[in-house]
Amino acid sequence: MLESITSEEFFDSLIDMGVYFIWCFHYMPVGNDAAPELLPTPEQRTETYRRIRHYRATKPLFAMDFQNDAKYVGGCIAGGRRYFHINANGDIDPCVFVHYSDSNIHEKQFSKRCSPRKA
Repeated sequence: MLESITSEEFFDSLIDMGVYFIWCFHYMPVGNDAAPELLPTPEQRTETYRRIRHYRATKPLFAMDFQNDAKYVGGCIAGGRRYFHINANGDIDPCVFVHYSDSNIHEKQFSKRCSPRKA
């Protein structure tokens, strides 16, 4: 599977469909039925890193690698730093992989603190 979704043919098909941005996530085993054996191997992560950087430099599509590009944003962007996830019920989670919420968009409003910071 990893070979197909990081292949040049796949990226070219995305470009042909008009895609401008892709954000690749590695499998993250969470929950009771998680399957850690499906995690990419170190070699697969290295190859994903290499391919995405190559496509980023040579294709008219911006590819982001969630795990391998953390250095560009100072680590994980979740946990209230620069990102949060809103699930289908409207619950606000600090991370798409960690389903904990004490807030819901149907019950609370966003504050001005959620707006982007000015440099």
